[in-house]
Amino acid sequence: MKYYYLLLFVIASGIVFGQRQPSFYEKSNNLELTIVPKMGFATFKESGNVPLNGFVNGGDVLLSFKMNRKFNLSTGLGFLEFDGNKTIEGNTTSLKNSYLHIPLHLKTDFVITKDDTQNRTTFLELGVGLYSNYLFKQEMVTVDNVFVDKNGNWNFGISGHLGIKFILAEDFNLGIGFETESDFTKINSNNKEMENQNMICSLLSLGIGL
Repeated sequence: MKYYYLLLFVIASGIVFGQRQPSFYEKSNNLELTIVPKMGFATFKESGNVPLNGFVNGGDVLLSFKMNRKFNLSTGLGFLEFDGNKTIEGNTTSLKNSYLHIPLHLKTDFVITKDDTQNRTTFLELGVGLYSNYLFKQEMVTVDNVFVDKNGNWNFGISGHLGIKFILAEDFNLGIGFETESDFTKINSNNKEMENQNMICSLLSLGIGL
């Protein structure tokens, strides 16, 4: 529900400020290729086990479409990996989940600073989105054995984005920020239900106009 209110805030803010702050992208191309590496933390929940805190890393390759002066929609493909350690009967086990990640983002931006002489602008960027994950491999490593399960499945979640974007040229930009993700459906595999919650990642972005 909290993401629903965030979405309403983003849309309302874009409508209010869209007429007052012409976007730097007004003369740019409608399409942009964006590469987004990211890393952070998440909580993995599996039926029959206590929640497991761990690290996540990965990245997305996105194609962004400018809908109007203030909003853009992006989607693409990504890879996400969760790593954590848990204890089973006194033995430490390493768990690694590998996901195919398919995001869909709606974003808007607000001018922070603008230098017309250098043709450079800095934006505050806000966004919400949906995503789908496919668990294509789960690997458990113990002292004696390695267990690999490739019988994964799909699930869905919701995301939020906050960042700063630096326009360095008309068709080139860099960004830094944070992204949150939380599953709202569970992956069913081998009679177990699994989900990621409270994922927070720091990210970089490289955007190239097409």
